[in-house]
Amino acid sequence: MKTKFKVLAVIVVMMLAVVSTNAFSANVRSTMGNKDDATNTYTLEEKSDNVVYIRPTGGIRYPYEKKTTNDTITLQETGSTYSIDPATQVTLTLPDAAVGMEFTFVAVDGHYNGSQKIILDPQSTDTFRGVLNSSSASTFSVGDSVISPGVTGDTIQVKCNEDTFWDVTSIRGAWADNN
Repeated sequence: MKTKFKVLAVIVVMMLAVVSTNAFSANVRSTMGNKDDATNTYTLEEKSDNVVYIRPTGGIRYPYEKKTTNDTITLQETGSTYSIDPATQVTLTLPDAAVGMEFTFVAVDGHYNGSQKIILDPQSTDTFRGVLNSSSASTFSVGDSVISPGVTGDTIQVKCNEDTFWDVTSIRGAWADNN
């Protein structure tokens, strides 16, 4: 009799645990990252130089990198803003254009002297499309790069809305076809 009672008690406890766990978990909101109580923010960190801050009030701080030399941008860096401070000409090579990717490039501390140009170089199978200045729409050939003289404030934002195309969604300055 004692054994039957113990088995029955264990079964009842297990059933209560399952029922209460399911009922409880349905009302739990999940969190990720480390909370900073002083700023009421959570920090999610993918790698040491890209930190995303998520604030309960809805603000998001996107990844940011400063570039002074040539670099190849990767898929994992999508959403990044690049602050470019070239001492000489800088070429940034974009990854294969895949839907949902987006990058912003801004020239800072430009000292326009003709040698501090910024070049965005797509993959050989990708194409820039969209308005590149206020007076005309430019049609680029596949693989053509875009260039800026590197004047402070020159900005270009590109987004891939269709595979193999980089759509220019925002622009400031004298960006042009480099080919």
